[in-house]
Amino acid sequence: MGTTRPSVLDLMPLVHGIERKMSTALSLMSTGAKLTLVNSAITSMLIYAMCTLKFPPKLIEMLDRIRRRCLWIKKTDQGEKCNSLAAWDMVCKPKNRGGLGVLNLKIQNEALLMKFLHKFFNKDDTPWVRIIWETYYQDGLPCNKLVGSFWWKGILQTLPEYKKHSRCIPGKGETILLWHDNWSDLPLHLKMPELYSFAINKDITLNQMHEHRALENCFHRPLSQQAFTQFNILQDQLHGLTLTDDSDKWTYTWASPNYSAMKMYKHLFAKNGAHFIFRQLWKSNCRLRHKIFFWMLLYDRVSTRNMLHRKNMYLPDYNCALCLDMTQETLIHVFWDCHFALNCWNCILPNRQRGISTYDEIGMMITLLPQDLAMEIIIMGWWAIWMVRNDKIFRSSPPSLNSWKSYVQEGMQHIKLRSKEAKAAKIDQCIAQTL
Repeated sequence: MGTTRPSVLDLMPLVHGIERKMSTALSLMSTGAKLTLVNSAITSMLIYAMCTLKFPPKLIEMLDRIRRRCLWIKKTDQGEKCNSLAAWDMVCKPKNRGGLGVLNLKIQNEALLMKFLHKFFNKDDTPWVRIIWETYYQDGLPCNKLVGSFWWKGILQTLPEYKKHSRCIPGKGETILLWHDNWSDLPLHLKMPELYSFAINKDITLNQMHEHRALENCFHRPLSQQAFTQFNILQDQLHGLTLTDDSDKWTYTWASPNYSAMKMYKHLFAKNGAHFIFRQLWKSNCRLRHKIFFWMLLYDRVSTRNMLHRKNMYLPDYNCALCLDMTQETLIHVFWDCHFALNCWNCILPNRQRGISTYDEIGMMITLLPQDLAMEIIIMGWWAIWMVRNDKIFRSSPPSLNSWKSYVQEGMQHIKLRSKEAKAAKIDQCIAQTL
């Protein structure tokens, strides 16, 4: 590291190291094995660098291109090809938000750099913290203007997100902005917007405002009626506040004074949760390749003939290979509406009610199947239908109920090896009674 901001060219050794880590046998790996390689080997190599530097967008784009190729590459008759089956933003969501759990490099980089802000605002007993306070902030706090070295400016770019997820416990009040920091139940510029619009110094600290003898001199006058009402509330709040000689303490939305990059990473994602089926999926004991297959089914990303048609890929026939209805092979048809699929599901749940979507179908089946095994049975049922379908297309093997049952039994036997004794006994019972 030098005194000037490193260019993308200076960071290319990092990219080359990631490229060398990619195995030449990627095209022979299953999707589950490639996902494990991306998370455990390739992405982990970047953590140390992300703890120190703010990555430029161009570098993140190059690294994501490598990781995307690692995940989706496959071997074809024309050589190795990389056709992404799902949007990368979707893949990089946490598993409980509907993604595959691949780290989002931009957000992870910000979460790791925010630990420096934690040390800075809590005035950690570290030389660099003292140097920055004494050099740049003797008379104020970091606000809109970025000052300092390229390293510190990069860290300050994460300040708005840091303050969204932090809360201040006043001590001296020297590191707390009166209007913008969350030192009460809500930042004052949101709680008192009318009064805030009249403030002369919008970056005043809590300590400076508390020691001000005439609060009315801190505002443009005359105040509006609403602003005057808020002024009286603020005055009462400041008079009731007792500042001490202790340092201010910064805590976080997970109710802890200790900073955690992992928890911050989770909080930086939007709060919109995913369907409960995704949580059930990742809790199941199925093999990773089956979980990823089921995940792609939930998003309609499996390469059915209808999907290939939508991608403008020419095929002699786009109809379902498992029935003679001359119906285009869509996701809903091949896994739910096809006569072969109906016969398969009737072996498990005869005369069941139907839903209006894939999520409804799965949700209704979960309520009817044994709670401990519901997700595993559904996943292996889908996987078995897909395998029978592929046998028909690529091996000209006629689809049969017995072949479907053998695939399900094989998958359940693998799940049995990954389960505890009580659940393994239930799997044996399920196979004996149902399959």
